[in-house]
Amino acid sequence: MRVLIFASQKGGVGKTTSAVNVAAILTEQVRRVLLVDTDANRSATGWVDRAERAGITLGFDYTAETDPAMLARIRQTNQYDVVLVDTSGARESAALVTVIRHADAVFLPSPPAALDLDGLVKTIRDVVRPSGVPYRVLLTRADPRGLARAESARTGLVEAGHPVFSTVVRSYVAHEDATLRGVPITSYRGKYASEAELDYRRVTAEIFRDYVMGGDDR
Repeated sequence: MRVLIFASQKGGVGKTTSAVNVAAILTEQVRRVLLVDTDANRSATGWVDRAERAGITLGFDYTAETDPAMLARIRQTNQYDVVLVDTSGARESAALVTVIRHADAVFLPSPPAALDLDGLVKTIRDVVRPSGVPYRVLLTRADPRGLARAESARTGLVEAGHPVFSTVVRSYVAHEDATLRGVPITSYRGKYASEAELDYRRVTAEIFRDYVMGGDDR
């Protein structure tokens, strides 16, 4: 079983969008996927609720739980191949520290803007690196008209010693529309849907290769 966490101490960075879409795509590759919503704002919960009301089958199991110790119990059952965790996007780090203790890897979504990156680096320094858990930065909400800022951000992060996903998630209204409809980007049909889907398929391919197939079980 692999426990993979999407974390940020700032909201609005694409954390829940990433967790839900990766969960949906992973179900095409592994049989048993669980998405855990530990965020008090319940963004992932709202997404799943909208899907259920629309009669949409997401393909993965889901639970909401504010007790991080629950992740330890999930690991003991060995019921799932992959558990993805959507954490709280808050600056309070105590809960995040607790959740990370049960993780095999932490993914850190962040837009490439300077202020967002400053917060990201602080989270890595204060919370993630002290845990010793492997991590990788996911650049999100990048301007699809030009990726120069995202590429510059990637270069700076890599030079500072931070691992970064090869894929950059571009900002498309398709992501917002899919969220409102309660569907993963793989099931959304609208403007720029194929481009938005491609980004998350590439992200998921990296996760599957490096953290699911390439990870050692605890």
